[in-house]
Amino acid sequence: MDQETAISILLSPRNVFLTGAPGSGKSFVLGNIIYGYQKLKTTVAITASTGIAASQIGGVTLHSWMGAKNNSDLSQGAIENLSNNPMYNYRFRHVEVIIIDEISMLQPELFESLNNLLQYVRSSSKPFGGVKLIVVGDFFQLPPVSKLGPKDIKYVFNSLAWKEAGFMVCYLNTQYRQDSRDELKDILDKIRLNAVGDKEISLLQKRISISYLDNVIGLYPYNYDVELKNKLEFDRLRGKIKKFGFYSAGNNSGCLTILKNLRLGEIYLKKGTEVIFIVNNPKQGYLNGSRGRVVDFKNKLPLVQLDNGNYLVVQYYNFKMEINNKVTAEVWALPLRLAYAITIHKSQGMSLDRACVDLERVFGYGMGYVGLSRLRSLEGLYLTGVNKKALKVDPKVIRMDRVWHNASSKIERLIKQSSIASILLL
Repeated sequence: MDQETAISILLSPRNVFLTGAPGSGKSFVLGNIIYGYQKLKTTVAITASTGIAASQIGGVTLHSWMGAKNNSDLSQGAIENLSNNPMYNYRFRHVEVIIIDEISMLQPELFESLNNLLQYVRSSSKPFGGVKLIVVGDFFQLPPVSKLGPKDIKYVFNSLAWKEAGFMVCYLNTQYRQDSRDELKDILDKIRLNAVGDKEISLLQKRISISYLDNVIGLYPYNYDVELKNKLEFDRLRGKIKKFGFYSAGNNSGCLTILKNLRLGEIYLKKGTEVIFIVNNPKQGYLNGSRGRVVDFKNKLPLVQLDNGNYLVVQYYNFKMEINNKVTAEVWALPLRLAYAITIHKSQGMSLDRACVDLERVFGYGMGYVGLSRLRSLEGLYLTGVNKKALKVDPKVIRMDRVWHNASSKIERLIKQSSIASILLL
């Protein structure tokens, strides 16, 4: 499905599941949807399954919006207590649209609780109390955390609440990150089909022994390796250290949430420091995943030469938290992080020209796919190693993906034969 058709369906009264491979434009479409609803003055809850994803779209985690203590289910007693709380009662009764980003990582128990909560507070037997839902994500990427291992992963699409929601599926097909002729796209397509063969494995193995430049970022499964790599490389740089603080306003707990979710705070830089941008800001000349090097400091701000050759004086970025279309907390900080290494989890959503990925120690479904799909081309990919788990995807996801792809294609065919308006009445 193309983006224009998807946006039309997403702005309709129907519940919608927006999906597609990495680089297909889900974040772009979501940004347009949020902007559109805000222009219409619709009361929208902007949420995500994780703190990082929530902060990147100016929202909060779903469990925080619900008043749940963690990403788990709510007891009936907890639902009744929230209903008796004036702030939450008003929130649940007046919300018109709930957006949930990175739906693949959401625990199904919390999704069920959302359905029960809204039905109870709004005194309605309709799915989610009649509130419109937009869920966004790709289930081939990182799944919910499972204490019992990959074989026991429970996905939100298996929940009764998902079935009751009756989602229309918008499956974005066009790939904007990798060129259709690039061999990396073929590898990623084969992973999604669980059809990786000798050819794909051979191509990846050839990327292991290739030496790479010092400024290639490392993607690792574990935080320990990331912190060690960043510290070692930063300490090697000579020169004076510059400290950049942060500023905040609004609800104190909200500000702390923004700082924690995006790991913001004071950042220390020297000339020569490799940095990566952590948000999209095309007007200022960078995107989430843009990389560069600090070459100087001007007007007490870092001057960064981007990998594309452009120079940019990095301004403080306004990170916001919005609830019911109102800004409740703000943090101003440099949108930078040291770029010698990041975790594969933190890289989700980024587009990278070059990276050295550790696929030797990945420990679950989705990690290998996320690491590989950050790259724009096979030429920019370097590997420390690869194991068989890295190229495996959950068979349950493959089966459901076929269903969603077919459902989206059916909607497209019906639209060509009739119109979007008539399809939305079905």
